[in-house]
Amino acid sequence: MELYTFWDACRGDNRFPSQHDLDLVQIPKLLPNLFIIDLIGSNDYYYRFMGSALDEYYGVSLTGMRAREYRTTGRLVEVVIAFFHRLAGNGELGILTTQLASEAQDWLVYTRAALPVADDHEKPNKIIGIVTVRQAEEALHKLPGSLANERQEGGLVETRFGTL
Repeated sequence: MELYTFWDACRGDNRFPSQHDLDLVQIPKLLPNLFIIDLIGSNDYYYRFMGSALDEYYGVSLTGMRAREYRTTGRLVEVVIAFFHRLAGNGELGILTTQLASEAQDWLVYTRAALPVADDHEKPNKIIGIVTVRQAEEALHKLPGSLANERQEGGLVETRFGTL
C-alpha cells in the first residue's frame, strides 16, 4: 500500500510522523483521494485536507469543516468518528468500509484506509488516510435509505485494525 510506505518513510525513527513530516508532493497520484483530519475531543474531528475526488463524491468541499457540521446525525457519523478515535487512541492502522446512499449516484461503498499522525511523534492527534469509492452491488440498491433520512443507512459497516 503506497500510503503506508509513504507514512512509514515520513516517521523515520519516530513512532508516528508529525504533520510537518508529511510532504504530500511525494504522493501526487494519491492526493485526489487523500484526507488529513485533526481529532477534536473524543467526539468530533476537523477536515484539515480533503482531496478533490472526495469533494466530488461527497458533493461539498469539506476542507475546513468539522465532521458534525457536515453530518449532524445518523449511524455513519458515529461509526466514522469512533473509528478515527480508536486509531489515535491505540496507535493502530485501520480500514473502514461503509455504505451510504447518494442522491446522485445511488448506493456507494466507501473504503477508508487510515494511519495515525502525532505532532509530538508520540500521541496521535491527527489521521492521514485515503478513500476509495465504488458503486454498491445491485442487491444493496434495494435497501432503504437516503441522505435525508440517515437513520436508514443500510447494511455495510466493516472494520479491520492492525498494530504498528
